[in-house]
Amino acid sequence: EQRPALLRDLLDRVRATPAIQTACYVRIIPLSGSGSNNYMTAEGVASQPEDRVANMNYVSDGSFTTVGIPHIAGRDLDARDTPSSPRVAVVNESFARRFFGDADPIGRTFREAAEAGKPEPVYQIVGVVGNTKYRSLREDDEPIAWVAATQEERPGYPAFLVRSAEPSAAIDALRRTFHDVHPSIVIAFGILEERIAELMVRD
Repeated sequence: EQRPALLRDLLDRVRATPAIQTACYVRIIPLSGSGSNNYMTAEGVASQPEDRVANMNYVSDGSFTTVGIPHIAGRDLDARDTPSSPRVAVVNESFARRFFGDADPIGRTFREAAEAGKPEPVYQIVGVVGNTKYRSLREDDEPIAWVAATQEERPGYPAFLVRSAEPSAAIDALRRTFHDVHPSIVIAFGILEERIAELMVRD
């Protein structure tokens, strides 16, 4: 029950850490090879696409600025998105085109498939962002929906993403930040630019 408040506190502390420009937390790290997808149904649309699978990620506010994904329309996920407010999502251009065609997706809703006997979550689209890679560099531009991690009743253990012009200084500062919260927190670091370079060399 205390985990949502802990994550909020950690994010605030990370953003206040020296050498950090922007920060967020996410369930799926970009280009990590990991992912989560499900069947979606666009509400208010007469015919559903043949391929109804879309990738998903559960993220905090500030994710698109931190990763560098361009904003197209609508708003970002923010403090308005709480466990007691209607579920919301930001989708990419591929998602909007596949499920809503040329129609404006802002304000439209879609349902995510659920296990038998459980209600299907319904999300209202509040924003659209540009296409980006999800699991790998070679993949096509696939539909992606980012939903508000702050609306999850039982959030997992997300990864923090930070943008910094001084990675070494940021890592040292972040170690101190997390140690101040609790000395037993175990953290590991990776640099996304290095990950991309490794993938390119491998290809």
